[in-house]
Amino acid sequence: MLKLTTLQRADYFRYESFLEKVEGSLFYHSSRYKELLESLLDVKSTYQLVLDQNGEIQAVCPFMVKHGTYGPVLNSLPFYGSNGGILAKTDEAYNFLEYNYIKLAKNFVSSCYISNPLIEKETIINDYMEKRISQWTDLGSKDQIWSSYSSSAKRNVRKALKSKVQVQVSNHDFKFLYDVHLANMTTIGGLAKSREFFSLVPQKFNEDKDFKVFIATVNDTKIAALLLFYHKDTVEYFTPVTNLDFRSFQPMALIIYQAMMDACDRGFKKWNWGGTWLTQDGVYKFKKNFGAHDLSYYYYIKINDERLCKLTKQDLLDEYPNFFVLPFDKLRG
Repeated sequence: MLKLTTLQRADYFRYESFLEKVEGSLFYHSSRYKELLESLLDVKSTYQLVLDQNGEIQAVCPFMVKHGTYGPVLNSLPFYGSNGGILAKTDEAYNFLEYNYIKLAKNFVSSCYISNPLIEKETIINDYMEKRISQWTDLGSKDQIWSSYSSSAKRNVRKALKSKVQVQVSNHDFKFLYDVHLANMTTIGGLAKSREFFSLVPQKFNEDKDFKVFIATVNDTKIAALLLFYHKDTVEYFTPVTNLDFRSFQPMALIIYQAMMDACDRGFKKWNWGGTWLTQDGVYKFKKNFGAHDLSYYYYIKINDERLCKLTKQDLLDEYPNFFVLPFDKLRG
């Protein structure tokens, strides 16, 4: 008989053991990422667990709640499209947790379930569904990785080497990472991750084991950086930054190449480039050049209070920062 409960700190050891064994677990499901988001977003989270009669974890569904003027919003998970969704050892446990998630979601003005690109079975009830592309590169041998690159990616790696770009790991260089990230996002009109996020990473994660920061330099001048996270057999491509004055040196190409070689040495099997909107042709092509193949995932959005549709984009951003409430093109405000 299955039993529903919630994840407590005392459960973390067996929870992480469950993540190691269950199909499809990602960095976003980890207890360390859970604690980072709780601190960063100042929210409460509930990770529903399904236990069998022996007390063994059979399934989990992570979600977080943001309270605002217009009511509480549920995400699995919030923050830049973090994949959430159900992980389960059996179909019975999956169905049991799916039923409970759908029932729970009725208590919120809006809910967004961001599915897992490694799990195809999700069919969460929704009012709106948005498709995203998740790109992945298989990390086989070093020769296989290089062979998977397009001619332009290989050319860019060689150009960086010819330009005397050097790459090293510098796990304490978060100020440079943040400063260039902010400048890059400002240039394209994007929403930058906060300074607090970058300060929390070394507090919540173990350097070299859970994360690495790769830095590219020319004549001892820092020109690019890449923050990677590591979970199970997967590398998460999380925050790439390049000083635009040195973009022609192609430092990111060399960082990616050397980081993939490093991951291969450490036994990692997959490189997750993260989500790409269907309209982001340039970003999609860049990742494709490094041997990426496509997987699909979806935002399942349920609206239980139609008054949300009368709000403006700024209303939602102000009240529910870092949470997905509903597609902006559905707003009438």
